[in-house]
Amino acid sequence: MQTRTHTRATLLGMSLVIAIALLKGGVGKTTTAVALAEAATVAGPVTLLDTDPMGAAVRWSVLAEESGKPLEAAVIGHPSASLGKRLGALARDSAVVVIDAPPPGALTIAQAAIQAASIVIVPVPARMADLDRVPATLDIARQGGQRRVYAVMTFARNVDSDDRRTNAEVAARAALGSWGVDVLDTALPPRVTIANQYGTRPRGALAKYGVDLLDEITRRTTE
Repeated sequence: MQTRTHTRATLLGMSLVIAIALLKGGVGKTTTAVALAEAATVAGPVTLLDTDPMGAAVRWSVLAEESGKPLEAAVIGHPSASLGKRLGALARDSAVVVIDAPPPGALTIAQAAIQAASIVIVPVPARMADLDRVPATLDIARQGGQRRVYAVMTFARNVDSDDRRTNAEVAARAALGSWGVDVLDTALPPRVTIANQYGTRPRGALAKYGVDLLDEITRRTTE
């Protein structure tokens, strides 16, 4: 626990902007953004910027507030291509900013969200059918900046009890590697209990996913 607290504090001291982005819907972007933002609040203020016009992260925050257990991160809706210019004002006092990027229907906003970040996390389901939009996302992430780009497998095997990767996950990881993407060891398992946490403060496996993701980003960023 002491090591994790130290690594999170180190990460927070870097004033990072992390975009969770893939030009495809239903891949776990909002779930990952909320889990990561909540994990980062352990050492300081965090802003979660919801740039999706559908406002899933904002709605998540509202529901959590209504439940009596609000999210620790400040959630702000800003579905606008002006994000790069407004970032400082929107998250003035935050050491870490997590951006929940929109699907391809809002392409200019997605571009702004990705290009405002210093780190881009691409959530990729362990299904080959969901890989088609990865190259286009990578192209945006690699344009005009030295962003670190990582992929995180979502809806993967039960990572808590099964170390064996499915054939689909092995194939997906190989495809990502061929595109020059560093795939994180952390993965989001396909638990019903995680899906049922929409609108609540992350707990259990979802909270652990956020902590593990934050710790791994920290390690890789500071190596």
